[in-house]
Amino acid sequence: MPKPQRLRVPEPPLGSVARFQVLQTVWGVVLALAFEFVGAEAAVGGALHVDAPLAVALVAVVSQLVFLPGMHKLIEARRSLGVPQPLHHLAERELGLSADQRAIWLSRLRAYENVIEWLPPFVASAIATALLGAPGLTVVCCATYFVGRVMYQLGYGKGRDPNMRIPGLIVSDFFGLLVLRGHCIVALVRHFAAVAAGGAQP
Repeated sequence: MPKPQRLRVPEPPLGSVARFQVLQTVWGVVLALAFEFVGAEAAVGGALHVDAPLAVALVAVVSQLVFLPGMHKLIEARRSLGVPQPLHHLAERELGLSADQRAIWLSRLRAYENVIEWLPPFVASAIATALLGAPGLTVVCCATYFVGRVMYQLGYGKGRDPNMRIPGLIVSDFFGLLVLRGHCIVALVRHFAAVAAGGAQP
């Protein structure tokens, strides 16, 4: 088995989590507007014959399946490393594990936990996007989010290098979650701009 990289403190992109979040949000807004501009909603929705209820049903299924690869790898590691329930966040030398074994365990644990942590905003954003009249965009983002999160769990769970999670993170977030966030922001801005102009009622 390749030697895992030791645990380390990551450096936030752009030197700041706040700046990176702003960049991510702008990216999501731009992609959401591009999806709308090229008429992709009508094309995808029409080709798949999907409406808002079906899109929400897909969100429900994806939310229940997306964490299974990470859960499988975690259970596999619990058995192979002899980590009994309910132990999770192991201290150094706990259970007699080597530093390499502990790195593998913690990598798989974090891969699983991260997917669970981000499920609520994904589900809320996906449902909102479908109900806002973009079921096609919801389907596309569900697909990319699912593929990316599976990649994330399998890459991170190898325990060799935390950076192995990044390709999956790019696919799931930059072409899934952030686009849903962008669509919701665009809808809110348009609504309140119309209200301010007297053309809509809140």
